[in-house]
Amino acid sequence: MGERRRGLLNILVIYFNTALVSCALMRFEGGDPTVQDGLRMANARLPQIIGWTLLSAGVGAVLSAIESRLEFVGRVMVKLIGVAWTIATYFVVPILAAEGLGPVASVKRSAQLLRTTWGEGLVGNLALGTATGLIVMMIILACAGMFVMAAVSNSTFLMFSIIALLVVALTITFVVNSALHQVFLAGLYRYGTTGNVPNGFSEQTFADAFTAKK
Repeated sequence: MGERRRGLLNILVIYFNTALVSCALMRFEGGDPTVQDGLRMANARLPQIIGWTLLSAGVGAVLSAIESRLEFVGRVMVKLIGVAWTIATYFVVPILAAEGLGPVASVKRSAQLLRTTWGEGLVGNLALGTATGLIVMMIILACAGMFVMAAVSNSTFLMFSIIALLVVALTITFVVNSALHQVFLAGLYRYGTTGNVPNGFSEQTFADAFTAKK
């Protein structure tokens, strides 16, 4: 039952990421997409979304099963394979949204974009992750300070309220970070396939995301 719920959750995450990426791509093309437009595109890609979820879960399960039966060196190798898989599938969601390819074809297309368009070395843009980490740290420190004051005042209600505030604030932060990451990913995909820099981004931003192939 737990595996079924996890699979359903993964489908929902990819479904809404596909909807968001679709809206971002429409916006980059000069359109004015609505939530309904994104959901309509995600509905149209539902077979591909389900297929990609099953493929991704299957690969993860196989790697986990292999890792559990190996010694330290073997586990390190499996971890490296997992990292390579993550990099190779970096553009799968934008490809699902924009091109409607099947899961296997999307993986091949994603790897092709990384290999032939931008080169071999994925550097990544750490600005968004760094900013999110700083915000999370500030939220935790602020809530910790308030919790100490509530504890000193012996107010159980305030202590539980601060814990609830912390959970809500962290949830909102991670949701916003995930949404911004998907928008950035959509812009990066468009830049790689068309050479055009989306509005709101600079060419240097995308140039710094990948190293050029030598």
